[in-house]
Amino acid sequence: MAAGQLTVGRWVRDRGSVTPDRVAIDFLDEPTTYAELDDRSERLAAALLAAGLVRGDRVASLTGNRPEHVELLFACAKAGVMLVPLNHRLAPAELAYQLDDAEPAVLFTSAEHDGLAGESLAACSTSTPRRLVLERASLDELTADAGDARDAEVGDDDPLLLVYTSGTTGNPKGALLTHANCFWTNLSFDRTSDV
Repeated sequence: MAAGQLTVGRWVRDRGSVTPDRVAIDFLDEPTTYAELDDRSERLAAALLAAGLVRGDRVASLTGNRPEHVELLFACAKAGVMLVPLNHRLAPAELAYQLDDAEPAVLFTSAEHDGLAGESLAACSTSTPRRLVLERASLDELTADAGDARDAEVGDDDPLLLVYTSGTTGNPKGALLTHANCFWTNLSFDRTSDV
């Protein structure tokens, strides 16, 4: 198999091409098709690259479950940057530790978690990422003039996610998951579950 075949960004591009009208996300009775998900994530990936992010940079997120977070995951996959999803149930000091450790270039928050993001950033000793609100209107504005990210080089073994452990025996540790890790895990889950 050629390099880049198992990337998560390629997967959503394929779905957007093969099954464009199929519903990818149904959130609060507002469906998003695979074509829409592919387009929105493509424009967001291009906006991340236009903002100066490069392969291997980190993008943190402090949001609840929402379609824009899924778009951000696929945008990071297409741009070759790592997504660092943060748990909004953590205290500011705990989030500050993870932000300092991950050193993200950007922190996306939802409006409801923006206050927690501010408190967490204030408690950081080294991390000072740019903070953006991850809502439909702000994403549409951010991506209005964006092109696409199809020229970004992303490999199967490139890191996609930096997920923090629970830290039961000390500080949480960042566990790196590659595109291939995520691809094969999701394929296995699809084959063994009725979801």
